[in-house]
Amino acid sequence: MKLTRLRILNFRSCRDVTLEIGGMHALVGANNSGKSTVLRALGFLFNPSTKTLNEESFWNKGTNLEIRVEAVFSDLREKEKKALGAYLKPDGTFHMARSARIGAKSGESESESEQGEDKLAIGQHYKKPVPEAEWLQESCINGNTIKEWWKSKDQMVAGGVSFADFLGGSKAPTVGDWKDKAKQFVTENADKVPMTDAWIDNPKGYANVLKGTLPFFVLVPAVRDVTEESKGTKSSPFGKLLFAILDTIPKRKKPKSRVSWAKSQSR
Repeated sequence: MKLTRLRILNFRSCRDVTLEIGGMHALVGANNSGKSTVLRALGFLFNPSTKTLNEESFWNKGTNLEIRVEAVFSDLREKEKKALGAYLKPDGTFHMARSARIGAKSGESESESEQGEDKLAIGQHYKKPVPEAEWLQESCINGNTIKEWWKSKDQMVAGGVSFADFLGGSKAPTVGDWKDKAKQFVTENADKVPMTDAWIDNPKGYANVLKGTLPFFVLVPAVRDVTEESKGTKSSPFGKLLFAILDTIPKRKKPKSRVSWAKSQSR
């Protein structure tokens, strides 16, 4: 997959910045112009962790804001299409986002940490077309909303087609049946039902799918002491790159002790 667009909101020096990414992209500018912020935003997108965030991470130290990094990926490989199939847009592109907010309720966040009395929670999101009508949106369907919609069921019409007639029966369906019927209705009337793009927040299982599918990303900081920076430990930037390369080597060609071999190569 290829990263084609990046949007950074409320992160360090970036209030709202959008970048169109090409096959090769160079960040050029004076000191303190935001180059490192863009790279750190990519680090948050690919490897989100509350350990890398603090008050300085929020634009103008506005800890009441939500940090958000959005990305668009295109040219997915078959394996990636299969893994992300449920989250892709009709044109085959993948629109995702990571967010961080203090005091927010995390969904399936990958990590949380205490910051004073507040929690810093990380969320993950994807964008996909959904029906404009709330009674066709899975996230809006529950026992209470069904009761309200059923009172005026004759008004549930999308693209000239009655959803009440599609449901059939004189009693309101259960939540599960309503969701199943809504999916079927949208599928059978795809050319008639009005759709709109919407962000889906913290879907179940999504975080694990991202871990196994997103490109490998390591932020290598400016080297001050090459002796320390080049150590082949799993926690150092160069070490992460080294071990990632080693993981691509077939087992039959690997030495018995990968760690000792990595250390010998870093000397």
